[in-house]
Amino acid sequence: MPPKKITCSGFKTLVNAETQFSAGLRSTGVGMCLCARHEIIRPGGVGDLQKGERYCNMDFILLSALAPLLVASVFISYDIACQFKLGFETRMPKLPKDLHIRLDIELGWGIPKCHCPMHKVPCQAPHSLNFKPGVGRTDGEGIERSWAEMNRVANSTKEMGPGSRHDTLDDHFEHHNFRKYVSLGRTLHCRLTLAIPEQKRQQVIFDDFSSSLKENGLEDKWLKMVLEWEKDPKKPNPYISSVTHASQDEVKKQLLEEEKRAVSTGVPQLHDTGPTGFILMGLVVEESQRRIIWDSRHSAGLTTNKDNELQRRRLLLLRHIKQFRNLQAIYMPAATIMLNKDEASQQALPEANRRSSEAEFQLLWLPSSLPADHRKHNCNANLVEIEIKLREAQCHDALDKVRSLQRGRLSFIGFRNRNIRGQNPNTRAKDTLDRLEDKTKAIAVKYMAARDALLALQGPGSWEKELRPLMHGDLTTPDGQEISIEIPGDTVGPDGRTLSKKKRKAELLDLGQGKKTVSWIWTTTAAVGDGDDAVLHEAVRIEWAKARARCLRWTEEVHLLKEEMRRVRKTLEWKAAWWDDRRMGWNGLDEPTREGVRAYASQQASIQRALHVRFTRLWDRPWSPIASTDEANEGPGYSIDPVIESLAECDKE
Repeated sequence: MPPKKITCSGFKTLVNAETQFSAGLRSTGVGMCLCARHEIIRPGGVGDLQKGERYCNMDFILLSALAPLLVASVFISYDIACQFKLGFETRMPKLPKDLHIRLDIELGWGIPKCHCPMHKVPCQAPHSLNFKPGVGRTDGEGIERSWAEMNRVANSTKEMGPGSRHDTLDDHFEHHNFRKYVSLGRTLHCRLTLAIPEQKRQQVIFDDFSSSLKENGLEDKWLKMVLEWEKDPKKPNPYISSVTHASQDEVKKQLLEEEKRAVSTGVPQLHDTGPTGFILMGLVVEESQRRIIWDSRHSAGLTTNKDNELQRRRLLLLRHIKQFRNLQAIYMPAATIMLNKDEASQQALPEANRRSSEAEFQLLWLPSSLPADHRKHNCNANLVEIEIKLREAQCHDALDKVRSLQRGRLSFIGFRNRNIRGQNPNTRAKDTLDRLEDKTKAIAVKYMAARDALLALQGPGSWEKELRPLMHGDLTTPDGQEISIEIPGDTVGPDGRTLSKKKRKAELLDLGQGKKTVSWIWTTTAAVGDGDDAVLHEAVRIEWAKARARCLRWTEEVHLLKEEMRRVRKTLEWKAAWWDDRRMGWNGLDEPTREGVRAYASQQASIQRALHVRFTRLWDRPWSPIASTDEANEGPGYSIDPVIESLAECDKE
């Protein structure tokens, strides 16, 4: 069972684990486990799902796939690894003993690179494959590429009985594995051809970066921080800024504590409601006004019930404004002057040009709305500082909500594209996205109002570097910037392969000069420049840590590929000898059958040796540049060596 409390994003995988429609169905889908490096489906690594991706099903599939392995450590990549790993050790004893993983085997967990940005930020870095030692440039998305190939048989297999369905799927899985197996030579060769020059380039970049930090001792300090975090993810994260901002509730608590201390020291109070409570009341009234204005944009199309609800909210708002005015007369005498001036100016205008008399359009005249001279001489001295602190917290809270909504929007778009088909479901999905966008725009309006107030209170300054104007174009979905180690405009993709000419051209046409424009809401907390040294060190430390991660991952990729090449050759030699040992058959065979067994075993041994010769010839010859990912033998449309193809055809006959 999935955990009752989900500590990360609300993924459909978890929500539908027990609720997916299954009436009259033997299975609702298939779970699969494969090798993330070579995309070969593991023996025993496929199983039916009776509901959704229930933990009991996925535990059994995973452990069945790992059972034959004799290794010291296993790294598991899963879309919801952050939730799946919780309680894994307590769930395992409930399965058959022969599936249990030994206690001395080290388990590592990660999230595929394309899925990681959809998780909450605190969850991303601890599970990012960019920061996991030993994984090289593995992207973890091989299972999605394999499903894209296997999904073509879904329409036919879902109508079959259980026996025929399993046999058909087994045939396709075996064919998938065979083509991956015989193309390992070309695949590993292409990857290594890309990895070696890139590793050298990243090493030079990192060495140059580190040399500039040796004098002040920052490199040793940051390296220690990275190593401690890799051992214990609960330690401070070197890849994410630790500069935090207090929320509006935290600022409110702090200000009220200050008022409490002031009262205890004998400072007189003008009213039972202190200055902090007064400003907070004004912000609450302002928010109510903003919500009513937003909800009444299309008042002509409102139903009677909704219109009545709107009028009820206006009456309640009027009562709150009246309470606010009573306090305002005590704390802000200047506001009374401004109210009288505004009323006189409105009366002087033609009736058609006057501001609406509805409650949501009444000017509140908080300190940020007053002219500077009135604010200085006719306003309580503490009110300005209180509003500055609350407005700044209000801005950061609004940005956090925008990021949360945009991350949820990205997750929902991915779910819609993968699972929703048909006009009616797509229409409902569009309505959901429209509601998310509408809510995001409303919060953006709140942010800009708070920022304008902050600008009026303290003028231009360094604070504008992290609280910038929020335009419509900034309301974009995340792209993994918090945990990305990719270089903008690079010709090498996140999977370590050169981007195809078509993809590079598309980026150039769509995004201009081949460089993607990233919304500032997803970048680091502050721009590097004049300001606090801590912020500057934060930005430099994060870039240094990412440069180190890039260098290490590419170095690991080179070592992994060379070791994989060595093991592939040894495996082919062993497999050829294994078939040779089976040429004589077994006791009780008649001579014609024995001859057939001998011929078949000899042919299979010949295939293994032919692969060995072909791979060795390819790997030992001088390398040539790879023009595109199409040459890397990835995906359903690749071609394999003609010699191997002929052997495969003979095998089928």
